Amino acid sequence: TTTTSSKAKAEAEAPKGGGGVSVTSLVAVVRACHLFTRFRNAADKLAFAVHSYMLCKGYRLVACGESADSLEKVLSKDDEVGVEGWNDKEREYCFAYIPEGNEAVRVIVKCESRTPALRVTAQFAFSSGEFLLVSPGGEAKAPEPVTGEYQVGDFTQERTSGDLKSGFKNLDKLVDKLAALESSLHEQFASPEKEEEEAEAMKDDDDDDDEGKGSGSNKRQAVEKKKEDDDDEAAGDPLVTVPQPAPHGDDVRPPDLPIPSVPIRPVGADDLVPPGIRAPGMPSPSPFGGPGLGIGGGPRGGPGGPH
Repeated sequence: TTTTSSKAKAEAEAPKGGGGVSVTSLVAVVRACHLFTRFRNAADKLAFAVHSYMLCKGYRLVACGESADSLEKVLSKDDEVGVEGWNDKEREYCFAYIPEGNEAVRVIVKCESRTPALRVTAQFAFSSGEFLLVSPGGEAKAPEPVTGEYQVGDFTQERTSGDLKSGFKNLDKLVDKLAALESSLHEQFASPEKEEEEAEAMKDDDDDDDEGKGSGSNKRQAVEKKKEDDDDEAAGDPLVTVPQPAPHGDDVRPPDLPIPSVPIRPVGADDLVPPGIRAPGMPSPSPFGGPGLGIGGGPRGGPGGPH
């Protein structure tokens, strides 16, 4: 039984679909802020739970009470404030916020006590006063407020102990309902920015594609121009060797080489060693019309050969 009870408690306090906000974190914020205020009735408790949820979602409180009962009053507000005066009115509670990461957005949340229910209305505006929502007809218009109505008796009760949490009940369900309301609101002021970012990203992609196409064409033209310049330079360079076809058959003479009219004298001994200083045993002049390398005129072997 103890194990089952602990498991149920853990499941109730763990983050669910409540936009990442758990019952534990919600109660922690209520406890921290309660040090500076007091609840007069059940409607006070539920309205403050709504405010605590917005803080858990990262919204920064910039006004409350009468100074937050209209968007016009909060467009220029930027500094974070405390909760003093949040329940000065008998049946109405107003809070103004700046969403985390959206400094240009102002959000007001009004909680109106309509016994036995608490009606919550949330709406936003940009700090410039402009609305970027466009109607089907193409006209800019203010976004529709997001509303929710919650039965006070479903989520509050008389405290049964000194624990502040004992004055609430069904907080897991309350967290889910507030998550749905905040999500609908967030979609409104996030959508124009998202559409603008996507349009800008698409434009950048198109520009990159055009630039890539142009640079690719320029590169091809540069390569072709360089190749033409190299070919022209090579044609006028005497050091550049133009390949010739390989010789074939007995024709080993290059076609442009002239045929001499006088027979070319072969290289022989006289070309290597001038006459008169030939050492003994060196080849003698060839008998075939000029000195040779001993072919037909050198020392011969046998009894009749010269020694």
